[in-house]
Formats: sequence, C-alpha cells, structure tokens
Amino acid sequence: MTYGLSHVSFRGGRVSSWEDSGYPKLKTKMLPSKEVQAGDYFTVGSTKDEVLAVQGSPTKFTDSTLTYGLSHVSFRGGRVSSWEDSGYPKLKAKMVSAKSQ
Repeated sequence: MTYGLSHVSFRGGRVSSWEDSGYPKLKTKMLPSKEVQAGDYFTVGSTKDEVLAVQGSPTKFTDSTLTYGLSHVSFRGGRVSSWEDSGYPKLKAKMVSAKSQ
C-alpha cells in the first residue's frame, strides 16, 4: 500500500516492512517482542528488541536492517553486526569491548 511517498508491504496478510518517507507521516510503531531493560545505548551483539528499546521505532525496516532517517543498524543472526550513523537522527550506539559489557 502506498501513501504519498511512504509505503507499507504485506506478506501473508501481515505487515512485513514499511518505509516512512515523511509525507504523509505513517502512523507506525515497532515494539520489542518482549520486555527488555533499555540502557543508554546499543552495541554490537545487541538484539533487535534492545535496539528498539533504546532507539525507538524505525522509519524503515527489513529482516536484516532497521533504518532511522539516514542512519541504519544491520543485523546478522538477530544481533547487531554493524551500524552507520549519518548523524540524523543520531543513533544511540556505542562500541564497547567484551570486558565492558
């Protein structure tokens, strides 16, 4: 379904992805699948639920990527493998060593 510059895709009658291009603003919200303790940041190895708890709903998503405006977070095996922070919006990501976690 297309709404102006934004669109929502379905698979099996359920939302499978969306891209919120801002006009009109989609009324979408992606929530963690279970309750998680939200920290101040996410890092490599964080789950999608942890990223959602820290960063909020994405403007676009696929099975392997959550996109926030011009920034995105990539996943492999359900865990953060990398991110690209374009500065808008600023990702709440932090590279930490295994000892720090």
